[in-house]
Amino acid sequence: PNPLGPDMNASFATSLLASWMDDLESRTKWMALVYSDPMTAPDPLAVEIIGTVYARQLGAWVRTSPTLLTLDQAIVWLNLVPGTVVAGVAGFDAEFNGNRLFADMLPQPQTYSAGGNYALASGQFVLGLDL
Repeated sequence: PNPLGPDMNASFATSLLASWMDDLESRTKWMALVYSDPMTAPDPLAVEIIGTVYARQLGAWVRTSPTLLTLDQAIVWLNLVPGTVVAGVAGFDAEFNGNRLFADMLPQPQTYSAGGNYALASGQFVLGLDL
């Protein structure tokens, strides 16, 4: 049993959290569209959308606090295949394959019945640690 009781919660030092963000900031972050949650999928690559001209987009980021990175330039995925469902955006460390770094799901998936483009505006995507 925990002698401090179940109500004790530890906190990390801000300097440690900032060092984790330093590591993430230094990594290449390729943005991908997903049709299902890659954080729960056995193979996160299997839920990335596909298309004839679809490609991951390289994100440009700015450090907006010691524990936050914010998308600094808009990203647009062009010419989605008709019927594409976008449920979220994920970040990978490579343009092809690679390792999943992060993901965020939309409140409701968006279906592009006629195809189209999906865009993230500058400042619309934030990576961070809750303090």
